[in-house]
Amino acid sequence: MHRYAPSEYPGGLFWVNAEVPEERLEAQMHGILRLLRPGETPSLEAFRASKRDVAQELGQALHELDQRALYVVDNVPETSGRGAAGAARPLVPAVGGVTLLVTSRAHQSVITGWDGWSCAS
Repeated sequence: MHRYAPSEYPGGLFWVNAEVPEERLEAQMHGILRLLRPGETPSLEAFRASKRDVAQELGQALHELDQRALYVVDNVPETSGRGAAGAARPLVPAVGGVTLLVTSRAHQSVITGWDGWSCAS
């Protein structure tokens, strides 16, 4: 990411940690919004007091970027069942507007016998 992302994503590199309480997630999104719209985005306290929707405004700002951007959602909590794919949506306010990289700490494998460190024969 350090090597190629700045040239491949000139619109910006944005990272949020999904494994935080809701108010911290909101603060992370607000921070990105302030970077994108510095003159239009008040402090987080004023933003909250005016009952503005940070995810909605951030989504708009990301969609309005003229250049490709990378949005990383790290540490997505494990979910299971049919709703699992939609679980990250509130974390990603600009689906379709940015390149998305989602990471999880879930231990999964698509290779039979692979335990993450060595391969059983």
